Amino acid sequence: MFVNYQRISNPIYIKIKKIISRDKSKFNIDVEYSKGLFNNGSHFLNLILFLFGSFKKITQFKKKKKGNDFLVDFQLKKKNIIINFKHSNMNSISIKSKNFYFNYGGYRQEFYYKRKKIFSNKELKFFFNEKIQFFVINNLEKFILNKKNFYLSDNKKAFDTELLIKKIINA
Repeated sequence: MFVNYQRISNPIYIKIKKIISRDKSKFNIDVEYSKGLFNNGSHFLNLILFLFGSFKKITQFKKKKKGNDFLVDFQLKKKNIIINFKHSNMNSISIKSKNFYFNYGGYRQEFYYKRKKIFSNKELKFFFNEKIQFFVINNLEKFILNKKNFYLSDNKKAFDTELLIKKIINA
């Protein structure tokens, strides 16, 4: 079973994961999510778990119940990684370290590693605006053909995301 957390299928985030795994710098991440934590924030949390693994330290700053969802501002923290989540009317993510800069949100998409631009503006537009579901289907095909490297959110990753959401709400 797979869950449509499509961000981990995007080649941009796969490239980011590979770079982050080699870079031992301190990372500061800012995430803004719209709607609610279950509705839209869950997609960013699934991506954060994919990129950085699990978090034990959670600090909640503000929480408001809205229907069946929650609007929560909070921080996730572990060695060399600080992630600030804020409810907003837009979606964005910014990842920064000494050698690394990635920004996606609004009209700005940038990705640099060691001061070198990793993708052109045209490539970034393609990865984010044109073929989002195509990347999911492409990875599903890799899974069906038993290829080793496929990037999909299976039921375990979705369950881990759900558990983290519950911890955040109850922090």
